[in-house]
Amino acid sequence: MLKNMVWARDCDEFTLGELAALGRVVALTQGESVIARGRKTDQLGLVLSGILKLSATCCKGSRHIAGYMRAGDLFNQLPVFDGGGSAYDYDAKTDLAIAYFDRSSIFQLMGRDANFSLVMARSLCARARRHHRDLIKVCLLPLRERCALSIIELAEQFGISTTDAATPSFRLAQQALADMVGCSRPILNKELKALEKLGFIAIANCNITITDLPGLGAVACRHHL
Repeated sequence: MLKNMVWARDCDEFTLGELAALGRVVALTQGESVIARGRKTDQLGLVLSGILKLSATCCKGSRHIAGYMRAGDLFNQLPVFDGGGSAYDYDAKTDLAIAYFDRSSIFQLMGRDANFSLVMARSLCARARRHHRDLIKVCLLPLRERCALSIIELAEQFGISTTDAATPSFRLAQQALADMVGCSRPILNKELKALEKLGFIAIANCNITITDLPGLGAVACRHHL
């Protein structure tokens, strides 16, 4: 399973063997908490199967979904490397299988395998860029641009190709999408209908299909991130 993960292709066989031997696999059911925001941990996490949700609650009680992780994604890098708390609440969006690796084991492998150290550095950089992009998206982009960009990102992560490879479809409740975009469900529904009327997407219950990817991309990229 490790060998099939993109980031693992740059690691030595010894490193992958050690990870497979040292990893502790935990199974969680949908809705279970994986780690609470602010909590410290010395366990690097790796999603093996299922979907992991990242979210945070503001002081007024509103919920913001920062995104989702799928099989192959690493998490808990910040608490493991700097000793601080988790930046988000992590919860099982679906039934989930996670492998955990002790901080000491990760540091030992990084000392032995320069490529593995590079993988960890790239993972941290990718996370930092994602957070930077999300901050700009939520704080600076108009609602329609945020909506279009979120749809494209979700389709890239979880989209299932239809008969036309250029029209990916994914399933997500509108309230969850509204929590990502940063608006109420009724307002999101209005924006989705507008995008559908423009011919960029098609909506059927909780399914969203991108029918005009270049057009939707033009809306999302109207403001440079």
